[in-house]
Amino acid sequence: MSNVWRLLVVALLSAAVLRPSGAEEGSEILAAKVNGAEITRSALEAQFEAYRNQQNLSLAGIGGPDQFRQLRRKVLDVMIDQELLWQEAQAKGVLVKDESVDAMVAQGRDAQPSQQAWKETLKKADLTEEGLRDDTKRRLSIAKLIREEIAKDAAVSDEEVHAYYAANPELFQMPEEVHARHILLKLPPGSDEATAAATRAKAEKVLAEARGGADFAELARKHSEGPTGSAGGDLGFLGRGRTAPSFEAAAFTLAPGEVSELVETENGLHIIKVEARRGGDVIPETEASPRIRDYLVGQKVSQALQEHVKALRGRAQIEIMM
Repeated sequence: MSNVWRLLVVALLSAAVLRPSGAEEGSEILAAKVNGAEITRSALEAQFEAYRNQQNLSLAGIGGPDQFRQLRRKVLDVMIDQELLWQEAQAKGVLVKDESVDAMVAQGRDAQPSQQAWKETLKKADLTEEGLRDDTKRRLSIAKLIREEIAKDAAVSDEEVHAYYAANPELFQMPEEVHARHILLKLPPGSDEATAAATRAKAEKVLAEARGGADFAELARKHSEGPTGSAGGDLGFLGRGRTAPSFEAAAFTLAPGEVSELVETENGLHIIKVEARRGGDVIPETEASPRIRDYLVGQKVSQALQEHVKALRGRAQIEIMM
């Protein structure tokens, strides 16, 4: 399965536990019915909990009852869409073979350190191995339906790739970075004039040594009061937006081997040396094309899937019972 299909299936199709039509009425509270197939309230709550964990969203982080209900309805809608696609996969016979399902389940089982760990994993998910097998067949079959039926015409031409590349030059600019070292002499905000003068005088002396050819890394080890002093003041490669504006402005104007004037930030006085520069180049279209094509195919598949599910909903009998 390509990355496009994998991302689509993971994003849209979370596992839902449904009670088949004809199960004993009243045995569970229902959240919805989809052409007679029942989505239980307990399945919805389990899926909502999984969604919150995936989004790292605590109950306290949900902005009130209205948002809580909206998020839970969003999860229910995904479960309804999944059920509609599963019903269509069954009706059209677009089902994965049992061998593929067994292989997928075996892969999960073999990844566990022991049989007991596997049983505990299933128990935690409130699943039996047979239930996992059924759920796996369901999800893989929906993925097959999307791939073979819904997205089969989602081709992207070379002209479309070129048009996207031409229309979005900012996306293909390699970020400019500088490999910098610095020497920091701390000067806390609000320091008195005598302290400021003494610190600046010391910094000017160190700057003169640096510009006179002294080893910058050794000067940093000897004089820098910053956390990188013991590493020769090495900051590694820095992109824009990662340092104080004054530090960034100075660093990105230096050529490799050059040493800055004194640069003041809220931390104190810095002497900066740029060791190397990289980036700032444009990624060639030939190099960017495969990623552009994957992105555009994904967009077309997503649009086709939305339209297809909308059509299925228009023909379906859906009862919401929340």
